Formats: sequence, structure tokens, C-alpha cells
Amino acid sequence: MRASASWGKTGSLASNPAVLTVTGLISRTNRGPLNKVLDQLMSKHGLQFERAFSFDLSARAALPQINIRPTLEYDAKPHQLRGPLMIDVLMMAGVSAEDTP
Repeated sequence: MRASASWGKTGSLASNPAVLTVTGLISRTNRGPLNKVLDQLMSKHGLQFERAFSFDLSARAALPQINIRPTLEYDAKPHQLRGPLMIDVLMMAGVSAEDTP
């Protein structure tokens, strides 16, 4: 079962500060437009949106997780990284293959 199975069109996942915000062709939202005061990093990069789906740490951790062990360029050592697959993040935000250009 993929991560989006139990969520409706509007989620209420991000109750704490957002660590990831998905915008664009999404069918699920849990926040409104960009706020230039609260979303300063996105604002400084010129982003604009009217609706988005934001993940806080607990929402991101609730997605299925995978582990990878890449060797990173900056130190040439293997590192263990853990997180969700991008497909699960996009599905939670309501992106479908039909929505892509």
C-alpha cells in the first residue's frame, strides 16, 4: 500500500513547522498561499503558489522509509541515509502520472 491510501483531498498533516513543501499540479493541499513573512526562504528564491502540501517531520517519517549507503563526493566515505521514496512523497501530495506535461 502506498502512502496516499488513507488521505483525502485536504490533509492536516503539517501541524509543526514544515520541512518539505510540494506545490504545482497537486490534488491534495494542507496549506494556503506563500506567506512572504513566514516562508522567507521560498520567497527569497522567487517561489509563488496559491496552495501546497507541506510535510512536518512526523508526516515525513510516517511515509515508508528506505535506507541507502552512497559514497559522498565531499569525503569519499559511505554514509547511511534514510527517507521516503519521491514517488511516495508525490503520491501523498496527490500527483498522478496523468498530471505530468
